[in-house]
Amino acid sequence: MLAFRNGKLKVLVATDVAARGIDVENLDAVFNYDLPHDPEYYVHRVGRTGRAGNMGKAFSFVTGRNEYRQLREIENYAKIKVDRLNAPTAKERSKLHIEKLFEKAYQSVIHDDLTKFEELVDDFCKEGFKPKQFAAALIKLSLPVIREVKAAPREESGTKRTFNKRSGGGFKRNDRPQERKKYGKSYR
Repeated sequence: MLAFRNGKLKVLVATDVAARGIDVENLDAVFNYDLPHDPEYYVHRVGRTGRAGNMGKAFSFVTGRNEYRQLREIENYAKIKVDRLNAPTAKERSKLHIEKLFEKAYQSVIHDDLTKFEELVDDFCKEGFKPKQFAAALIKLSLPVIREVKAAPREESGTKRTFNKRSGGGFKRNDRPQERKKYGKSYR
């Protein structure tokens, strides 16, 4: 806690127990991974930011009918309206990463001495590649891999797999165990 308060740590993960006791100035944001069951706890959580006239933001990840109901209870309790935004799609995240990368590259071309790096490109091109291919490869390597989360595929046997929300996630099979082969060994 001391390292966070002194600015040596940039992120602090805390439970509701800590929500009332954290006294840190200039917090930019609070992220709620899940909503508390008691609306008063939410007020204490987000109250860690925007203190003493400073600006701050609170973000809450809300999914499912029960959490939307909890969010309405919080809004009624705190007499606030929470803006709802959809999470960006993989395509939108990828586009944002590309825009940021191109802006950094643009600034580097304008402000930095790239002579040594141009020589590396020349060396690469001596292998028979074009500068455009080299640039494309570097862009691909510098971008994070972003994938859409998709429903679990059906298995070849025709059985279905369903997401088990009650146990905190994971997939469960809806059929009887059967013998399968994995790496040449049988298992159940």
